[in-house]
Amino acid sequence: MQSELVDKLLRLNQEFYATYAQSFAATRHSVQPGVQLLLPQLLQANLVLDLGCGNGNLAELLRCEGFSGIYVGIDENAYFLERAVDTTRDAEDGSYIFMQGSLADSNWMEVVDHADAICSYATLHHLPGESLQRQFFSTISSKLSPGGRLYLS
Repeated sequence: MQSELVDKLLRLNQEFYATYAQSFAATRHSVQPGVQLLLPQLLQANLVLDLGCGNGNLAELLRCEGFSGIYVGIDENAYFLERAVDTTRDAEDGSYIFMQGSLADSNWMEVVDHADAICSYATLHHLPGESLQRQFFSTISSKLSPGGRLYLS
């Protein structure tokens, strides 16, 4: 895919979420049933990295279930991140960190050395082109701890 087209698609995605973030977040109150099934594995992780964390639904679920590790959520949209911070503000256990960053830029991975669990739900379609997707998976594989797992939908 031509780089100009990749850039245009990334800009369109940013513009969409800048315009509709509030209404989009209002429809996302819980994690998907498949993600609920992964909860036992995620609760055992020392460090969970959530790529495209949105409004913090996974962080909120982990908090409610007593997660005691470190959770790092990354999303490009500032409004989503504000909502995510709100979901974990009263966490008694665990550490919840949210950072703004684009998954199209591999610099987001500098935030952690290794993660036991890397989650990325409903994000891959926001990375246009095979080259960008290969970069995404290459970066993820370099950051998984030995025995770590990638959870992707």
